[in-house]
Amino acid sequence: MNFQEVIIELTDYCNLNCAQCYNKKLEDRREFPSERIEDVCNQITAQGANLFCFGGGEPLLYSHLDNVLNYCRSAPNQNFLFATNGHLLTDELLDELISIGNIGVQVSVDGITREVYEAHRGQNTFDRFYDRLHLLASSKLNWKFARTCVTALNMHEVEDIYRYLVGLGIRPSFVSVTKQGNAVENWDKLGISFHQKISLHRLIHSLNKEYALDVELPIPVCRCSIAESDEVRAISIKTSGDVISCQQFCNTPIGNIFYTSLNDVVSSKIAKQRNLTAIKRKEILLNSTECNSCGLKGSCEFGCIGLAIARGDTFGLDGECEYRKAFFALKKLNII
Repeated sequence: MNFQEVIIELTDYCNLNCAQCYNKKLEDRREFPSERIEDVCNQITAQGANLFCFGGGEPLLYSHLDNVLNYCRSAPNQNFLFATNGHLLTDELLDELISIGNIGVQVSVDGITREVYEAHRGQNTFDRFYDRLHLLASSKLNWKFARTCVTALNMHEVEDIYRYLVGLGIRPSFVSVTKQGNAVENWDKLGISFHQKISLHRLIHSLNKEYALDVELPIPVCRCSIAESDEVRAISIKTSGDVISCQQFCNTPIGNIFYTSLNDVVSSKIAKQRNLTAIKRKEILLNSTECNSCGLKGSCEFGCIGLAIARGDTFGLDGECEYRKAFFALKKLNII
């Protein structure tokens, strides 16, 4: 089995409460048991993964961070990434990460002006962010990344964010805001239309050509690993040990790694049933009036079953059809 993505949420607690965060902030400091770190990581490695992302909450708040770093040091053939808001980065921590050698840092960059950044991250957060971002940029860490969650509030800054980060020697990446967690109650001011998403694709594609980079485009869901195979391709492990196979199914885990092996979790009845349901949905849509009359005729792979469920119809459309049509049209013309 070859996992495409592995996320371990070290803590539910965060020092910020961001408007767009897909995880609602929890005030209790529920944490991943430190004594389980090595065993869980070894099980994941045995399943073929070679990249781990530590997230949260804010992973740098994890009270047993030394245990995690010691594990990273003991596994030189693995690669690790901390997905952080960056506010807790220090010279000492960066020096330790550099000395370990197989760890990268991904900082959330949701604006490069005070007004835009604080609209997402809260008041009086910009100065600390700006200082820590430059601390990361000036460090000798090999892997320096940034992730921008694109919303209606920062769309106009995307080009500036891209250019600014590249100038700092930090590799940018972009994702579109999703209607989850805190974003649900803030959707009216954060949500972006499919027209805006297409504009975003065109802009990043143009910047990629200018800088000769391959910064990944935040593309619409066109292929769902849940529908393609009964093998679980991506997992996120919560502080409780619950394992989810897709962020869209964050409330319905496929098992718990604290009570059974990872191998049993990813081959569980729940995981296999989800695959069968996704396949059935594809079969139903293949014969539907909407999909039969569509120019894509199934080449879109019928989108995301998770989004379809969120819309109230497991076997229905996912609400992204017009977005995918526009995306494929521009891709055919080599515009994106």
